[in-house]
Amino acid sequence: MLQQLLSRLGGGGEAKAFLEELTRIADAECQFRQTITTRMEVVSYGRLTPWRSPYAYDWRPEELAESRHWIAEQRAKLLSRYPQGDQLALHWLTDPEGYRKQVDSLVKLVQGQPIATRLMLSAWVASHPADGAAEHLEQYLQAYLRADRQSRSDVHAKAMEALCLMDRPEATAAIRSLLAEAAPILLACGPDHQAPSYAEADHLCAVLPRPLLQSGQAGPAEAEAFLLALPRAAASRSDWFLPAERKEWWDGLIRQLISGYLQRYATGQMPEAIRRIILDYEAFRGFDQLAAFCRQLVATPPPKPGSDEFWGHPSRWAVRALWLLSSPTPADLARSGELAGFDPETLLLVALYAPRWGRLVESYLDWPGLTDLVTWLRGSTTKQPFWDAQAPQDEEEESITAREAVIAAVSAMGEKRLAKLKKHPHARHLYADAFFLLDAVLGRNAADVEARFLKRQKKAVIALALLPDEGDILQRYLALRRFAKEAKQFGAQRQASEQRTVEAALSTLAVTAGFDETAQLEWAMEAQLAKETGGAERTWTIGEYRVHLAASESAAIIVHKDGKRLKSVPPAVRQAAAYSEITEAHQQLKDQWERIQRRLELAMALGEEMDRQSFAPVLTTPAGRALLPGLLLRCWISGEAEPVELLHFARLDGTPIDLDLVERFQVIHPLQLENLQAWQARLAQLGIAQPFPQLFRERYPSPAPDPREGLKPGWLMGRKVRNGALKERLKRRGWRPDYEADFYRRLPGKLAVSLGYADGASYMEATEVLTIGVLHFYGPGGWGSPVTIDPLLLSEALRDADLATYAAAADRVTLPPSPAVMTMRQELAIALGASVEGEAARAGGYGIHLATGGVTGPDGAAVALPELKLPDPFPYPAPDPDTATIMARVCHLLQAERRSRK
Repeated sequence: MLQQLLSRLGGGGEAKAFLEELTRIADAECQFRQTITTRMEVVSYGRLTPWRSPYAYDWRPEELAESRHWIAEQRAKLLSRYPQGDQLALHWLTDPEGYRKQVDSLVKLVQGQPIATRLMLSAWVASHPADGAAEHLEQYLQAYLRADRQSRSDVHAKAMEALCLMDRPEATAAIRSLLAEAAPILLACGPDHQAPSYAEADHLCAVLPRPLLQSGQAGPAEAEAFLLALPRAAASRSDWFLPAERKEWWDGLIRQLISGYLQRYATGQMPEAIRRIILDYEAFRGFDQLAAFCRQLVATPPPKPGSDEFWGHPSRWAVRALWLLSSPTPADLARSGELAGFDPETLLLVALYAPRWGRLVESYLDWPGLTDLVTWLRGSTTKQPFWDAQAPQDEEEESITAREAVIAAVSAMGEKRLAKLKKHPHARHLYADAFFLLDAVLGRNAADVEARFLKRQKKAVIALALLPDEGDILQRYLALRRFAKEAKQFGAQRQASEQRTVEAALSTLAVTAGFDETAQLEWAMEAQLAKETGGAERTWTIGEYRVHLAASESAAIIVHKDGKRLKSVPPAVRQAAAYSEITEAHQQLKDQWERIQRRLELAMALGEEMDRQSFAPVLTTPAGRALLPGLLLRCWISGEAEPVELLHFARLDGTPIDLDLVERFQVIHPLQLENLQAWQARLAQLGIAQPFPQLFRERYPSPAPDPREGLKPGWLMGRKVRNGALKERLKRRGWRPDYEADFYRRLPGKLAVSLGYADGASYMEATEVLTIGVLHFYGPGGWGSPVTIDPLLLSEALRDADLATYAAAADRVTLPPSPAVMTMRQELAIALGASVEGEAARAGGYGIHLATGGVTGPDGAAVALPELKLPDPFPYPAPDPDTATIMARVCHLLQAERRSRK
């Protein structure tokens, strides 16, 4: 009956008139806007937006409810003229050829996009289906599924959307029927995916199960269909398509399926599609699964890994599954006796690929220390296995710390077993680079490490830190610091990578030297260096001249003659034999100043606290003694319950504090200060120039970032920047270009932040002007996982993004500064003596706009000022050019006002 009615409607003028009016409504509603993000194309159609794709049920309920209400309003208006509107909407949704012909003629009359009309048809049918609509949609989709085509077509996408959103028992039955027909096509498909209708079946299985999953109505058959299409999404991205309350239910359903697959695995050949599910699910656990893998390895021993034979071998996936096998439970450990039936070679493979289970097999192999050693090798390898589809692990990501444990494991194992292990083809293929690091721990390849370090091989950088302590820790520390400094000559990505490698190597060197953390190593090495070189206290007498070095950023060479300081170094000093020693000490002091300044700023950004053992070496270095007085410190004083804040080692009221009473201190971040403006005024009063922005640092108090949406501050999104300039500025701040997220930076605590473009990618030409998109923060679980980020880290990441994008702006004249920059400029102006009204500073009747730098006189007329210099000292070094220009004008007008009062 419905088919006959739709056939009759399709040829009538009423149907064409209905479609024309529907198109006009969609055109009026559609406010077309297209943006490109780093992940997907997003097209907005006003209230039609929630119906934009077959994934519409990912939208928030309130958005979908608003769209449904609007559709209902439009339907009510049209039904008075088209009583069979429900049938007409269904007809045009399932007649793509006729629809296209009609819309092609209509687009001449309207401005809208044809897809907007299809969105409206899909929404209409889903919300107000005609009798028999679900059955008709099922037949329509079956026709496409049965068509003999090799590539996917999106013609039926809106019909799928309507069926998914219909929310009626007959729609659920239609979905189950379609999945029962589509899943066998995927199940029978080989690795080349060339079966007829594979693409259509894959599309149906990826989309149709989702409403059943969301409502908890999916059973094993529907879950399997979804896994056949999207195994990796099901394994690691279930938060994309499932509400939180259904996550546990879904995991249990998947575990049930996977367990059934594994039980069948050892009995015969597994279909390629099922093997793909098992490989992508990557959640193997339990003794039964371990036994299944072992039986497969016994039946078909794997050939040499990496060989052509290995790639198609049936045991290839079994060794990967061993690699991903979860740790054994107490119940698993109780069954360890069942392993006695397997041969030693199979058990050795278990130990190599699944060291978490190594304790179970050690006794049967008689290889003491094997588990500890393989665990260390696995944690020390600089690459993932050859068959692993996951992103490769950065070789500098983790430091190697279990030094004593690995030495003890080698001792327990003995040299013969160690030699055998190194020759084993699987061990050699998995852990070749880790064996190089092992030899470094044992002190067996020092010459090779040095040679590779000079060639800038990253694994040699780590190996240098692993060599035994032979009294050369300071030399290795300086070599690593020199390596990081030399990295600046390379491109942004290599520079960031090498610097992270050095940070990991320093962490490892700290363990080698017996320190608890990297900071202790750094301060101890700087103190030792100062002691050995004499630092700023060292003087040279050359004839009638006395030479010493200034403990400052420039480490100036200061020469006195007859008690008077000379303006420059005279030729007699330059030509003296001792001058080469002076220049070497000069460079050492400059380098030390840079290292300690960088380390103190990092300590502030991380909120680190230093105890007496940590900060005592700081005060023994010339750079440390010169830098600390200019910083605001939060100190814990012996005998006082609450910490106090000190600037120039004195309280806010000027009362000095004996450093011997300080038990620990912190370089405080301005976000942690309650009386910030008072300390800003005190800094200006003392005329102190801080070594880096602290009290006048931009601050970004922000809400916790959404793991899915990221942070979208209005002052950042939409900024137009030059790609090359932004890349260069972010590189200086420890960011690196990333093929997926454009720019990426690791943060402490296994966190990361990325900054993406909205309309391009970082690999485009340096001269390209691109638009800034969204900041994303990642937890240990990767993108979309819950993340808790410290407010200091969040503020510093936003500061990086703000200052770098502002400096790289294509047109800074019209780009307003962020609220954080404006607040900082207002505070600077107040501390320097001006008053502030809104966005303008007032000085002597003049107004200086803190965003543009424009100056107006007492009469409101614009005033032109010559180029001016900042006063010396300024509260912090190297302000951005715009801030420097504005503050120079503020200071000039304040000085003019003071002179006029005299």
